[in-house]
Amino acid sequence: MRMVVVALILFVFGFAGERSLVAQDAGPLLDERFCADSNGDGKVDISDPVTVLSSLFSGDGTRPYCIRDGVNIGAQLAELEASLAAANDANAALTATNGTLSADLAAANDANAGLTTDLAAANDANAALTATNGTLSADLAAANDANAGLTTDLAAANDANAGLTTDLAAANDANAGLTTDLAA
Repeated sequence: MRMVVVALILFVFGFAGERSLVAQDAGPLLDERFCADSNGDGKVDISDPVTVLSSLFSGDGTRPYCIRDGVNIGAQLAELEASLAAANDANAALTATNGTLSADLAAANDANAGLTTDLAAANDANAALTATNGTLSADLAAANDANAGLTTDLAAANDANAGLTTDLAAANDANAGLTTDLAA
């Protein structure tokens, strides 16, 4: 019996100070009064365990409010259980959605890793092509320089050939004159 009294007192004093148990905006959850409000004044305070203790030990037959008025919380309890079941169903659906999203995220991360690898390979290929382009540009510049030298040599050879052609024409004229002299 002492355990019941101690538990009741601890339960009542678990609510710090006076609290109004009348629901504000959402409507009452169980009743407009709570069973810890044993005297029915709308507050849980020190007068509530006194009322319970008085009803237990006075023998006058007075019963606390929630027992005396026969508060029936069965319908409210069923409503709360239905709300809990709906919340659990919603939680299960969200958990399933989370699993799907996690799988999608893992697939996207794997695809991203593949794309990152492809990008690295493309960057390496680009670097190799840039190096090859630099080498080809240097080779082209060397070929252009060699071509300029060959063009200069060709111009000199053409000039020399023109001189030789002039000398050949003069030699042919001299030969024709000698041939005429020889025939005479």
